[in-house]
Amino acid sequence: MECGSARCSGTFGFWLYHVPPRVEDDLRREAKEEQERRAKQREASAARVARAARKAGGGVTDAARQRQAEQLFCASLVDACPRCGFEPPRSATREELEEHVQACTDKRKHAAHKAAVQAAEAKKGRKEEKEEAQAEAQNLATWQFLGGDDSQAWLLTDTQVKKQCEERGLSTEGSNEERLARMAGQTNERKLLTDGQAGSGGGGTSRASGISAASLPANLHGMSVRQLKAVCAAHGIVAEGSTSGDLIHQLESAVYSKDEPMLLEDKPSKARKPQGKSKYKEDSSSDDERYEDGNNDDDD
Repeated sequence: MECGSARCSGTFGFWLYHVPPRVEDDLRREAKEEQERRAKQREASAARVARAARKAGGGVTDAARQRQAEQLFCASLVDACPRCGFEPPRSATREELEEHVQACTDKRKHAAHKAAVQAAEAKKGRKEEKEEAQAEAQNLATWQFLGGDDSQAWLLTDTQVKKQCEERGLSTEGSNEERLARMAGQTNERKLLTDGQAGSGGGGTSRASGISAASLPANLHGMSVRQLKAVCAAHGIVAEGSTSGDLIHQLESAVYSKDEPMLLEDKPSKARKPQGKSKYKEDSSSDDERYEDGNNDDDD
């Protein structure tokens, strides 16, 4: 293999080793746990962004953002002056910082500092784009390593779910749960055409597509309602509850209602009725009679 960079002309490769099934199962389990952890992180990050947007309301203007930055600088919560980029010593007092802000009127320094900030933000944005692209590629590769089954598609990001729908000719409109449901429905239709079996995709007690204890998350109780709905949609289950408890009960019912458990019964088994007197019983009764006759003779 060769590196795609123009600065690298070397070649490299990998050694292939046989992996025992137990080791491979452990790797799959660890990969799934890592994907679940990252899914929770994405959910928490999206929730923070949504809360910040609600607090901002109609949005913050540049002038208000500049005033806020100046107040933080005067309170020693920002290292550099938001106007010119001057970094005062740590021993500077609040009065000195306020005096600097009032005297900071050099437009050239302001323009130079603004250009430097924009360049730093652009560099940071490019780095975040690369990291996001790597995370997306890793997310897809991990899902494929786990088998690439639709029942595990809830591990995919929204971007990867859209790509899967595009590759399969499905609509990408609607929410992520609706896209996952389309993928599961298409898989059910294919199974129905090939082997005549498919999940009904109905309520919590129906036989959903590919659902099992192994396909569910390791900790259902640690997931949000949105994530639980995605798990239901990936298994072809129509989410009927509005709380996490209802959705967890629905998923668990779909898993454990497939086969009726074998229980021990307390009812005693009916004994077989005797067809007639046994010879042993007759003989035993005759022996008792003879024993009684013998005792009577001795008494006489």
